[in-house]
Amino acid sequence: MLRKLLALSLISCFMMQSFSVSVKAEEKDFFENSVILLVDSPMCYVNGEMKPVGDVAPTILNDRTLVPVRFLTESFGGTVQWNDDTKTAVLNYGDDIIDVPVGENKIVVNGESRTLDVGAAI
Repeated sequence: MLRKLLALSLISCFMMQSFSVSVKAEEKDFFENSVILLVDSPMCYVNGEMKPVGDVAPTILNDRTLVPVRFLTESFGGTVQWNDDTKTAVLNYGDDIIDVPVGENKIVVNGESRTLDVGAAI
């Protein structure tokens, strides 16, 4: 589920580069359970409401879109823990646990190794 969330967020980043959203009360249902990130913006939409992203705004670097994984995970009620010894972010969402080592193109989802096209970066 978190993988789908991250993929959706990446797609949103590409689509929302120069797009702003005005949300009417009756349109809020459309945005429920969603996060819309704006590239190079300190603000985003969480469930149709504008909120600050925090320390790290989404950006494009070397043709890759970098997104604030901690912010996304926590926006949907998950948690992120950092293991400084292994340089790994551990994402927890419901029953799902995803280990994301920085600089590697492999992650571990609920104990199963998966290959990414590019590794995580800070």
